Amino acid sequence: MQYLIERAEAKVSKTNKNFILLTGNTGAERQTIYLWEIGNCDPTALIGKIMDTVPRESNGFLSANYADCRFHDLKQLPEDHPIRQIETVGKYNSDDLWNLIQETAAEFEMPDTFRAYFASQALKDDIADYSNYPAGAKAHHAYKNGLSTHTYEAVSIARQLAKNECFAGIKFHISLAALIYHDWGKIKEYASEAPWTYQSAMPLHGHIYLSAKRFHDQFVKTIPSGTPANSETMRDVDFVEHAILAHHGKLEFGSPVVPANAEAYLVHVADAISASTHQYRNTYNMERNFFVGATVVKK
Repeated sequence: MQYLIERAEAKVSKTNKNFILLTGNTGAERQTIYLWEIGNCDPTALIGKIMDTVPRESNGFLSANYADCRFHDLKQLPEDHPIRQIETVGKYNSDDLWNLIQETAAEFEMPDTFRAYFASQALKDDIADYSNYPAGAKAHHAYKNGLSTHTYEAVSIARQLAKNECFAGIKFHISLAALIYHDWGKIKEYASEAPWTYQSAMPLHGHIYLSAKRFHDQFVKTIPSGTPANSETMRDVDFVEHAILAHHGKLEFGSPVVPANAEAYLVHVADAISASTHQYRNTYNMERNFFVGATVVKK
């Protein structure tokens, strides 16, 4: 049996034996495997590898010994192998996202300050690293190009929804700016290589605060000095920051505030659609998905 190792965690049994708890994907289902007799094996080195083994079953659990497994790279599998169909890298990189931002901004009326910022080098530099990070370590788009792909999808979704009469009259530039920056902080939360270990920025600040602060710090540099604090431009900046802070939609989901206007709600919906459809797409029939809170049924 061949598995793509999606997760690998070092554990210690009740009898004080070291083992690795693996999540292996066959391209048709996910299985949890207990890997024993691991020696000095680093579990993080296994993530993304193909494991060939025939696990033994006992009391409903699958297990194997490290010495009985063979590990190799994904690229060694033929193109038509089911495992090669698993999403392991995002579809869109930072350059694709940049081009989408230019196309999207051109379709909507907006203040010159925002139009100039969407075309600025400062913004292009800020999203350059999105190709190197995931949108989540365990939840959605957990791979290279993950952050760029998730942001691309969310912007594309909002671009279409904003044209519906339900969103008539919104200031779309607020939603667009918030979507571009809503997960910027994840480049500070995660390491730049799998398994995307958490960095100190996560417990200290969290990506929501970091993202809102980054937008504020970058955008206000472009505003002419002397601009009144009560100007429409500064009010729009407040609304962008609010939409970033509210993008998880609920307090219990980590947002410090909930969407207080249609612009923020559009950001939340577009983000949620991208994240949730990724979960449904990458969950097998009758597999329980913790993040959507459902057993997914596809047939």
